[in-house]
Amino acid sequence: MNTVTFHTEQPIAAEVEILLKNGQRILWNTDATWLSSDKKPAQIAKVKRSPLSYAPEEHLAVYKAYVPRPVGGEEETRLYIDYRGDVANFYQNEQLIADSYYDGTDWIVSVDRLQEAADVNPLVIRIKGLESADVPIYFEKEVNPADCVYPTLKSINVKQEYRFQVVRK
Repeated sequence: MNTVTFHTEQPIAAEVEILLKNGQRILWNTDATWLSSDKKPAQIAKVKRSPLSYAPEEHLAVYKAYVPRPVGGEEETRLYIDYRGDVANFYQNEQLIADSYYDGTDWIVSVDRLQEAADVNPLVIRIKGLESADVPIYFEKEVNPADCVYPTLKSINVKQEYRFQVVRK
């Protein structure tokens, strides 16, 4: 059994996010059944807010992205995500869609494979940085591990892939 204890003068309402090793994300909110030390129910906050940023020592960054709908047809619409960090996860509706270990190249994700339109239902990109620049991990020679300690999202480019048939004469 796991126990979470808060030491505070104020009532506690909480949101607990658990990221399992398989990439699945569990989000759990209090429902006024938590009790304070004087056995009073916790008060639920009226406004639900996610953190806008994390402390640098957490080595975590979360971004929300709205992207245009794919054009359709046989061509693929892809996101080219330029980030720095150790691992990046891509969510829509709290479901893990894709993940990436940083290797110095853009992370490419197909927009056509999303279950819902990302122009109204945003994508969440969660990037975990390295704990330190001297971790014993092999990187490609052009990757500087020091750039991966504090996670950053450099850019997201949306590109349409076109296919042409080449006929030899």
